[in-house]
Amino acid sequence: MRLTQTNYEEVESDSQNVPPATFNTYFHTVEEIPAHESRNYLSRPSEAPYSFERWLPLVLRTRNPDAKAAQVVKLTRAEARLVVAASGTSIITGEHNRAYQEDIQEEIIPHLSSLDFPAEGLFMRLDRCSPKDGRQAVPGRLSLHPPMDIIIRLITSQRVRNEILRSLEGGSPTVDLTFLPFNKRMEAKGNTESTVHLRPEPSPQ
Repeated sequence: MRLTQTNYEEVESDSQNVPPATFNTYFHTVEEIPAHESRNYLSRPSEAPYSFERWLPLVLRTRNPDAKAAQVVKLTRAEARLVVAASGTSIITGEHNRAYQEDIQEEIIPHLSSLDFPAEGLFMRLDRCSPKDGRQAVPGRLSLHPPMDIIIRLITSQRVRNEILRSLEGGSPTVDLTFLPFNKRMEAKGNTESTVHLRPEPSPQ
């Protein structure tokens, strides 16, 4: 493997082009970007650019799991409002809000109990964010195992609360929770994320 030092200013300048002409700073090729079926360019999607629904097929291809590995739980608007209500104090305390415990047990837990939990646990993602700022039921364990792990992560996450409120205000009929088998190799060590820019080999003349 040959590494070539690249001038950051060149990358920054090239990134102003759509698509970039020289450097590809994404984890996919231009051809793999979801495009409108009838036109050879990106459509104006109804969801946010980072919508997980939009990118899930590509994520699955890069990880090579069975397509059935992706499990989706759809919360109704009433159930989503319940999560928001429960998060009001849970975000501050990091604990389950007892005032809503019975309602969550009756309305939310049955959806989560139907999930297939692999030995490595699950990774959860809403359409536009993951609840990575939520409290871990077991400190240091990022994977989700019993349904209560999921509840704690949901109701203690400010990111989740903001996302659900946006969905409700936008009139979305459901709030979708997507679950994938947890992949420990995707974990960012020390909360540090790095981006590698690979310069393509020049085309043969």
